[in-house]
Amino acid sequence: MVSAVFALIGVVIGFLGTYLIHRQDRKDKYLFALVEERFRIAQEAYELCQVFKHIVHGEEKMKLEVLRSSRDWFNKNNLYLSPDIRNDFDETIHNIYNYRDKLEEYYVVKHEGHEERTEQLKTELALSFSLIMNLGERVQKSMDRYYDIIKPFDVM
Repeated sequence: MVSAVFALIGVVIGFLGTYLIHRQDRKDKYLFALVEERFRIAQEAYELCQVFKHIVHGEEKMKLEVLRSSRDWFNKNNLYLSPDIRNDFDETIHNIYNYRDKLEEYYVVKHEGHEERTEQLKTELALSFSLIMNLGERVQKSMDRYYDIIKPFDVM
């Protein structure tokens, strides 16, 4: 009877140890799969950021095509992006879409001599342009923290 109790305790301890080891292993695999996917999505986001820089002053038809496909990409992948990059990416698409109209408004208002509104639009345009031009750098910085996660496993 006593040996059966000890055997049962041994089985429970063995099962518990195995369970805990495998549980941590599953968590690690999930974490690395998530990090790998986030790197892939961040790379795609960075590539789109480079395209954004070139289309902001580009031909309207091409700009609209790029923005539509970028919006589709964003809708499919936005949960992989960090919250700040999600917001910046969404705002950048919006800014690119409205940039030409705002620029035209700036020139009209400037020509009409409305100095206060001209300065306001100039500031808005500069802010929009800065957001568009610097989004790629912000995507890079958002991924830097993941290098700390993978650094212990770096074999190079």
